[in-house]
Amino acid sequence: MAKPFIPVILEKYIDDFGYTLKVIQSEKTWVVTLNGKPIGLKKHSDLADITKYRRTIFNQKGSALSLANKLNEIFNIKDFDIKEIS
Repeated sequence: MAKPFIPVILEKYIDDFGYTLKVIQSEKTWVVTLNGKPIGLKKHSDLADITKYRRTIFNQKGSALSLANKLNEIFNIKDFDIKEIS
């Protein structure tokens, strides 16, 4: 199944490597939730003293659902879910 056409709002040529930045319209946005409340994810390494933040808001429902399912497996619970926001 082909991806639906997504309208481009703004477009700008960026650099000599051929990259272009496009601002696209999103009809729906999905957020990963825990017990119905939006979450943030922070990953920290004590060995390298590095902190990284992972995204929890997605324009594709499947990406949000995949992350919620992965978190449910990691923590062995079923409280992670997704919620549509506008």
